Amino acid sequence: DSLLTWLLKDSLGGNSITVMLTTISPCETHYDETLSTLRYAKKASSIVNSAIVNEDPKSRLIRELISELRKLQQKASSSVFESGTSQAYELAKLKELISIRKEGVLQLQRRRTLSNWKT
Repeated sequence: DSLLTWLLKDSLGGNSITVMLTTISPCETHYDETLSTLRYAKKASSIVNSAIVNEDPKSRLIRELISELRKLQQKASSSVFESGTSQAYELAKLKELISIRKEGVLQLQRRRTLSNWKT
């Protein structure tokens, strides 16, 4: 809750490990500064950082769409449909949905490739 913690907030979060060092002086003229530094170091030692992995939103979307495609393909090939519906109609709907999703995945992959080339 100090000014220094506020200034270091970007370094204390994210997907990195932060190490803090304190420098103190044995000289009596710097007693107040040394005491203040030691108090802050004691408080800072209780800070807990939980690292997170940064993920590209496009990659995440592609991964989710591919997972959905696999589920739809399994459903289409398993011939397990709700009772009272026409299997041929349900199969045609699933195949159409699979082709739409595949096209979406291909477009996202092309965009990601192009954006990677631009940077």
